[in-house]
Amino acid sequence: MLYYLPQVFIFIFGLAIGSFLNVCILRIPAKKKISEGRSECPECQNKIRFYDNFPVLSWVLLGGKCRNCKNPISKIYPFGELLTGILFLTVFYKFGLTKNLPEALIFVSVLLVVSFIDFEHQIIPNVVLLIGTVMIFMSRLILGFLDGMVFENLLAFLLGGGFGIGIIAFHFFLFFFLTKKAGFGMGDFKLMFFLGGFLGGFKAVVLFFLASFIGIFIFLVFKLLLKREISKFAFGPSLCLAAYCLIFIETKKIVGLLT
Repeated sequence: MLYYLPQVFIFIFGLAIGSFLNVCILRIPAKKKISEGRSECPECQNKIRFYDNFPVLSWVLLGGKCRNCKNPISKIYPFGELLTGILFLTVFYKFGLTKNLPEALIFVSVLLVVSFIDFEHQIIPNVVLLIGTVMIFMSRLILGFLDGMVFENLLAFLLGGGFGIGIIAFHFFLFFFLTKKAGFGMGDFKLMFFLGGFLGGFKAVVLFFLASFIGIFIFLVFKLLLKREISKFAFGPSLCLAAYCLIFIETKKIVGLLT
Protein backbone atom coordinates (compact mmCIF):
# COMPACT_ATOMS: atom_id res chain seq x y z
CA MET A 1 0.00 0.00 0.00
CA LEU A 2 2.79 2.43 0.88
CA TYR A 3 4.27 1.77 -2.57
CA TYR A 4 1.39 3.69 -4.15
CA LEU A 5 1.53 6.61 -1.68
CA PRO A 6 3.57 8.92 -4.00
CA GLN A 7 1.16 8.21 -6.88
CA VAL A 8 -1.87 8.99 -4.70
CA PHE A 9 -0.24 12.20 -3.46
CA ILE A 10 0.70 13.41 -6.96
CA PHE A 11 -2.83 12.67 -8.24
CA ILE A 12 -4.49 14.60 -5.38
CA PHE A 13 -1.95 17.40 -5.87
CA GLY A 14 -2.91 17.44 -9.55
CA LEU A 15 -6.61 17.74 -8.67
CA ALA A 16 -5.83 20.75 -6.46
CA ILE A 17 -3.70 22.40 -9.14
CA GLY A 18 -6.44 21.64 -11.65
CA SER A 19 -8.86 23.67 -9.54
CA PHE A 20 -6.46 26.63 -9.75
CA LEU A 21 -6.00 26.12 -13.49
CA ASN A 22 -9.78 26.25 -13.90
CA VAL A 23 -9.70 29.71 -12.34
CA CYS A 24 -6.96 30.75 -14.78
CA ILE A 25 -8.91 29.37 -17.76
CA LEU A 26 -12.04 31.24 -16.68
CA ARG A 27 -10.56 34.57 -15.57
CA ILE A 28 -7.63 35.24 -17.91
CA PRO A 29 -9.69 35.55 -21.13
CA ALA A 30 -12.15 37.75 -19.22
CA LYS A 31 -9.21 39.95 -18.15
CA LYS A 32 -9.94 39.37 -14.48
CA LYS A 33 -7.28 39.10 -11.79
CA ILE A 34 -6.45 35.58 -10.66
CA SER A 35 -6.26 36.87 -7.08
CA GLU A 36 -9.69 38.51 -7.28
CA GLY A 37 -11.12 36.32 -4.55
CA ARG A 38 -13.01 33.08 -4.10
CA SER A 39 -14.73 31.52 -7.07
CA GLU A 40 -18.42 32.24 -7.52
CA CYS A 41 -21.41 30.64 -9.20
CA PRO A 42 -21.68 32.00 -12.76
CA GLU A 43 -25.49 32.13 -12.41
CA CYS A 44 -26.24 33.60 -8.96
CA GLN A 45 -22.77 35.13 -8.32
CA ASN A 46 -22.70 33.76 -4.76
CA LYS A 47 -19.23 32.96 -3.48
CA ILE A 48 -18.53 29.24 -3.33
CA ARG A 49 -17.99 28.09 0.25
CA PHE A 50 -14.66 26.52 1.10
CA TYR A 51 -16.28 23.16 1.88
CA ASP A 52 -17.87 23.16 -1.58
CA ASN A 53 -14.53 23.75 -3.25
CA PHE A 54 -12.90 20.33 -2.98
CA PRO A 55 -11.80 19.26 -6.49
CA VAL A 56 -14.21 16.82 -8.21
CA LEU A 57 -15.61 15.56 -4.88
CA SER A 58 -17.67 18.69 -4.17
CA TRP A 59 -19.14 18.67 -7.68
CA VAL A 60 -20.20 15.02 -7.25
CA LEU A 61 -21.67 15.54 -3.76
CA LEU A 62 -23.65 18.57 -4.94
CA GLY A 63 -24.96 16.65 -7.94
CA GLY A 64 -23.30 19.09 -10.31
CA LYS A 65 -25.46 21.99 -9.06
CA CYS A 66 -24.90 25.21 -7.14
CA ARG A 67 -25.83 24.88 -3.46
CA ASN A 68 -27.64 28.25 -3.54
CA CYS A 69 -29.48 28.60 -6.86
CA LYS A 70 -29.53 24.90 -7.86
CA ASN A 71 -28.45 25.79 -11.41
CA PRO A 72 -26.16 23.24 -13.09
CA ILE A 73 -22.41 23.77 -12.74
CA SER A 74 -20.54 23.05 -15.96
CA LYS A 75 -18.91 19.62 -16.21
CA ILE A 76 -15.82 21.39 -17.54
CA TYR A 77 -14.73 22.17 -13.97
CA PRO A 78 -14.45 18.59 -12.63
CA PHE A 79 -13.18 17.51 -16.05
CA GLY A 80 -10.31 20.03 -15.89
CA GLU A 81 -9.42 18.96 -12.35
CA LEU A 82 -9.54 15.26 -13.18
CA LEU A 83 -7.54 15.77 -16.38
CA THR A 84 -4.84 17.66 -14.48
CA GLY A 85 -4.60 14.85 -11.94
CA ILE A 86 -4.22 12.28 -14.71
CA LEU A 87 -1.61 14.38 -16.54
CA PHE A 88 0.39 14.84 -13.34
CA LEU A 89 0.23 11.09 -12.70
CA THR A 90 1.48 10.21 -16.19
CA VAL A 91 4.33 12.72 -15.90
CA PHE A 92 5.22 11.23 -12.51
CA TYR A 93 5.47 7.77 -14.07
CA LYS A 94 7.84 9.21 -16.68
CA PHE A 95 10.16 11.20 -14.41
CA GLY A 96 9.58 9.74 -10.94
CA LEU A 97 10.71 11.64 -7.85
CA THR A 98 13.57 13.36 -9.67
CA LYS A 99 14.79 16.93 -10.02
CA ASN A 100 13.17 17.11 -13.47
CA LEU A 101 9.67 16.41 -12.18
CA PRO A 102 8.73 19.98 -11.05
CA GLU A 103 9.44 21.60 -14.43
CA ALA A 104 7.57 18.80 -16.23
CA LEU A 105 4.52 19.45 -14.02
CA ILE A 106 4.76 23.17 -14.79
CA PHE A 107 5.04 22.35 -18.48
CA VAL A 108 1.87 20.22 -18.65
CA SER A 109 -0.01 22.81 -16.56
CA VAL A 110 0.78 25.48 -19.15
CA LEU A 111 -0.24 23.08 -21.94
CA LEU A 112 -3.61 22.54 -20.30
CA VAL A 113 -4.38 26.25 -19.77
CA VAL A 114 -3.28 27.17 -23.29
CA SER A 115 -5.32 24.34 -24.86
CA PHE A 116 -8.58 25.20 -23.11
CA ILE A 117 -8.31 28.96 -23.69
CA ASP A 118 -7.22 28.70 -27.32
CA PHE A 119 -9.89 26.13 -28.13
CA GLU A 120 -12.65 28.26 -26.62
CA HIS A 121 -11.49 31.79 -27.46
CA GLN A 122 -8.85 31.37 -30.25
CA ILE A 123 -6.30 33.30 -28.21
CA ILE A 124 -3.09 32.31 -26.44
CA PRO A 125 -2.63 34.77 -23.55
CA ASN A 126 0.83 36.32 -23.28
CA VAL A 127 0.75 36.15 -19.49
CA VAL A 128 0.44 32.34 -19.49
CA LEU A 129 3.38 31.85 -21.86
CA LEU A 130 5.48 34.51 -20.13
CA ILE A 131 5.05 32.96 -16.68
CA GLY A 132 5.56 29.45 -18.07
CA THR A 133 8.69 30.43 -20.01
CA VAL A 134 10.23 32.23 -17.02
CA MET A 135 9.53 29.29 -14.71
CA ILE A 136 11.04 26.74 -17.11
CA PHE A 137 14.01 29.02 -17.76
CA MET A 138 14.63 29.40 -14.01
CA SER A 139 14.29 25.64 -13.60
CA ARG A 140 16.95 25.05 -16.26
CA LEU A 141 19.15 27.59 -14.50
CA ILE A 142 18.78 25.83 -11.13
CA LEU A 143 19.34 22.39 -12.67
CA GLY A 144 22.37 23.79 -14.46
CA PHE A 145 23.89 24.89 -11.16
CA LEU A 146 23.21 21.45 -9.66
CA ASP A 147 24.78 19.65 -12.63
CA GLY A 148 27.52 22.16 -13.38
CA MET A 149 25.99 22.77 -16.83
CA VAL A 150 24.46 26.24 -16.57
CA PHE A 151 25.65 27.48 -19.97
CA GLU A 152 24.70 24.23 -21.76
CA ASN A 153 21.19 24.15 -20.25
CA LEU A 154 20.40 27.76 -21.07
CA LEU A 155 21.86 27.50 -24.57
CA ALA A 156 19.78 24.37 -25.25
CA PHE A 157 16.65 26.16 -24.05
CA LEU A 158 17.26 29.20 -26.28
CA LEU A 159 18.23 27.13 -29.31
CA GLY A 160 15.19 24.91 -28.88
CA GLY A 161 12.96 27.97 -28.69
CA GLY A 162 14.70 29.45 -31.73
CA PHE A 163 14.13 26.24 -33.69
CA GLY A 164 10.46 26.38 -32.73
CA ILE A 165 10.05 29.94 -34.01
CA GLY A 166 12.03 29.17 -37.17
CA ILE A 167 9.87 26.18 -38.05
CA ILE A 168 6.55 27.96 -37.63
CA ALA A 169 7.89 31.06 -39.43
CA PHE A 170 8.82 28.92 -42.45
CA HIS A 171 5.34 27.41 -42.59
CA PHE A 172 3.72 30.80 -41.97
CA PHE A 173 5.36 32.32 -45.04
CA LEU A 174 4.78 29.15 -47.10
CA PHE A 175 1.08 29.12 -46.19
CA PHE A 176 0.79 32.86 -46.92
CA PHE A 177 2.53 32.43 -50.27
CA LEU A 178 0.14 29.64 -51.29
CA THR A 179 -3.14 31.02 -49.92
CA LYS A 180 -2.50 34.74 -49.29
CA LYS A 181 -3.86 34.16 -45.78
CA ALA A 182 -2.15 34.16 -42.38
CA GLY A 183 -2.41 30.59 -41.18
CA PHE A 184 -0.90 31.25 -37.74
CA GLY A 185 -1.18 34.01 -35.16
CA MET A 186 1.55 35.57 -33.02
CA GLY A 187 0.39 33.42 -30.12
CA ASP A 188 1.43 30.31 -32.07
CA PHE A 189 4.94 31.76 -32.55
CA LYS A 190 5.31 32.42 -28.81
CA LEU A 191 3.90 29.00 -27.99
CA MET A 192 6.41 27.31 -30.31
CA PHE A 193 9.26 29.12 -28.55
CA PHE A 194 8.03 27.84 -25.19
CA LEU A 195 7.52 24.29 -26.45
CA GLY A 196 10.80 24.19 -28.37
CA GLY A 197 12.69 25.53 -25.35
CA PHE A 198 11.41 22.73 -23.17
CA LEU A 199 11.58 19.87 -25.67
CA GLY A 200 14.77 20.81 -27.54
CA GLY A 201 15.53 21.72 -31.15
CA PHE A 202 15.14 18.29 -32.76
CA LYS A 203 11.83 17.55 -31.05
CA ALA A 204 10.62 21.02 -32.05
CA VAL A 205 10.93 19.93 -35.69
CA VAL A 206 8.97 16.73 -35.05
CA LEU A 207 6.49 18.66 -32.90
CA PHE A 208 5.17 20.80 -35.74
CA PHE A 209 4.56 17.89 -38.09
CA LEU A 210 2.95 15.76 -35.38
CA ALA A 211 0.73 18.71 -34.39
CA SER A 212 -0.29 19.15 -38.04
CA PHE A 213 -1.46 15.53 -38.26
CA ILE A 214 -3.33 15.89 -34.96
CA GLY A 215 -4.94 19.13 -36.18
CA ILE A 216 -6.08 17.51 -39.43
CA PHE A 217 -7.51 14.56 -37.49
CA ILE A 218 -9.43 16.86 -35.11
CA PHE A 219 -10.73 18.91 -38.04
CA LEU A 220 -11.98 15.78 -39.82
CA VAL A 221 -13.63 14.43 -36.67
CA PHE A 222 -15.57 17.68 -36.19
CA LYS A 223 -16.47 18.04 -39.85
CA LEU A 224 -17.22 14.47 -40.93
CA LEU A 225 -18.27 12.63 -37.76
CA LEU A 226 -19.77 15.40 -35.61
CA LYS A 227 -21.07 17.35 -38.65
CA ARG A 228 -19.90 20.64 -37.15
CA GLU A 229 -18.54 23.50 -39.20
CA ILE A 230 -15.32 25.10 -37.95
CA SER A 231 -15.00 28.74 -38.97
CA LYS A 232 -11.87 29.31 -36.88
CA PHE A 233 -9.49 26.48 -36.08
CA ALA A 234 -7.16 26.90 -33.10
CA PHE A 235 -3.78 25.27 -33.70
CA GLY A 236 -2.64 25.69 -30.09
CA PRO A 237 -4.38 22.57 -28.68
CA SER A 238 -2.81 20.43 -31.44
CA LEU A 239 0.65 21.80 -30.61
CA CYS A 240 0.09 21.18 -26.90
CA LEU A 241 -1.14 17.60 -27.40
CA ALA A 242 1.82 16.86 -29.67
CA ALA A 243 4.21 18.36 -27.10
CA TYR A 244 2.67 16.23 -24.34
CA CYS A 245 3.17 13.08 -26.45
CA LEU A 246 6.80 13.98 -27.15
CA ILE A 247 7.57 14.17 -23.44
CA PHE A 248 7.41 10.38 -23.35
CA ILE A 249 9.39 9.67 -26.53
CA GLU A 250 13.18 9.72 -26.38
CA THR A 251 14.97 11.63 -29.13
CA LYS A 252 17.03 8.58 -30.11
CA LYS A 253 13.83 6.57 -30.66
CA ILE A 254 12.50 9.27 -33.00
CA VAL A 255 15.78 9.27 -34.90
CA GLY A 256 15.56 5.49 -35.19
CA LEU A 257 12.08 5.71 -36.67
CA LEU A 258 13.18 8.32 -39.22
CA THR A 259 16.34 6.51 -40.35
